[in-house]
Amino acid sequence: MIIENSSDGFDLYGGDDSMTLPLLSIGAKGVVSVAAHIIGKNMAQMVQQFLDGNNTTAAKQHRELLPIMSAMFMAPNPVPVKAALEMQGIISGDVRLPMIRLTDDESHMLYSILQPNATFYVS
Repeated sequence: MIIENSSDGFDLYGGDDSMTLPLLSIGAKGVVSVAAHIIGKNMAQMVQQFLDGNNTTAAKQHRELLPIMSAMFMAPNPVPVKAALEMQGIISGDVRLPMIRLTDDESHMLYSILQPNATFYVS
């Protein structure tokens, strides 16, 4: 409804990484991405594949990236993305109150999602 009720020149950007491809398919222009901190090149490739008309390839990439995109929202933002960046040795995963770090169980879950997909990581 937002796109239909917007004036010309209004561009819609998604804010939920897992909805990037579906939103692009109905006219959105892009995404304000959390997961791009971890899989930025892959997100950009998926969007470019869609924009180039390679919808089958974009859909395949979306399905491959979906577990990581979803994991970035297992707890309030920015807690999971900071934990993922810490797992890569890029930053400290510390957060300020009222946020708290992931629990041990959540950290193990995040690690188990990221580890099989290690080739996606920012280098």
